[in-house]
Amino acid sequence: MVKIMTKDQFYELSSNAFEKRETCPYCHDCSFSVIIGQIYFPIFFGFPIGKVKINNELFDNTHLLKCQNCGLLYKDLVISKETQVQIYRDSKERYKYKPCNRYILQKLQIIKKMSKGKKQHILDIGCHTGHFLKLAQVAGFKTSGCDYSDIAYAEHRDFIDMDYYKGFIEDIELLANKFDIITAWDVFEHFYDVRVALQKIYYSLRLGGYLFLETGNVSSFPANLCSVNNWWYVSSLAHFNFFDVSSITYMLNNMNFRIITIDRVYHKSIDGQGAVQISKRLLKSILFISPKAYRYLTNLKGKSGEAASLPWKDHIFVVAQKQ
Repeated sequence: MVKIMTKDQFYELSSNAFEKRETCPYCHDCSFSVIIGQIYFPIFFGFPIGKVKINNELFDNTHLLKCQNCGLLYKDLVISKETQVQIYRDSKERYKYKPCNRYILQKLQIIKKMSKGKKQHILDIGCHTGHFLKLAQVAGFKTSGCDYSDIAYAEHRDFIDMDYYKGFIEDIELLANKFDIITAWDVFEHFYDVRVALQKIYYSLRLGGYLFLETGNVSSFPANLCSVNNWWYVSSLAHFNFFDVSSITYMLNNMNFRIITIDRVYHKSIDGQGAVQISKRLLKSILFISPKAYRYLTNLKGKSGEAASLPWKDHIFVVAQKQ
């Protein structure tokens, strides 16, 4: 499934490290789905932990589909749960991603306003190293976390007041009406089953509780500039589902959430960057408009080719309430 190449320090994934999706991960029906196009893949990926290389055979076998019923875009071939867990477990590196405090504090300010100053219980899905939970704890919230990685838990266990749920949200057992707030920052694109994940979230929120989420916007200018199936966000190895305002609205309404707000926002990685960093990203994005040229250049340098993001509002921030 996963071959660890110690010489070059990367994981090599063949086709048996992936699983086929036969239906829309929200509607659970294939009759509404149409193929948008073949997905561009760089050879190397900067996976959350370690460096990953995939075989060329997968380039011709992975497509972006659109469900004409709910509007969700999704990959028909995704890395398996077992493979993801193995990559995390075998790597000796720590998860390197750390969002800047300014981004988190902006979100916490909104959450505190919605909670009207009460000390409420937050569950953060995909809590990674617990940076958000740490600041939420300081802000006076009771904190719980959910992630499938042992390394993530090792990094953030001090920031958990209540419970830690190890596993994928689709698989874990949650109590009914337990949480006042559930957060999912850049997590919806990782769900294997969007419907089941949303059902779990709705079930475990208290009546009147809030869901806060952020995810990529496939209707954004950067996505359309290079065609959505070539967009870096879609080609990313661990991203499976892709939303826009229309599709996320449909799904949340269908689950009996009341949408409070939907805003188009900058991706958090741009926060705090200077003119030089933004200029580099812009140059990478221009090159990415030609996927073949971009793949050639990144492969030539032996680097990941997935992070060519325009400094643009290419994400959606959503606040929804359980009715």
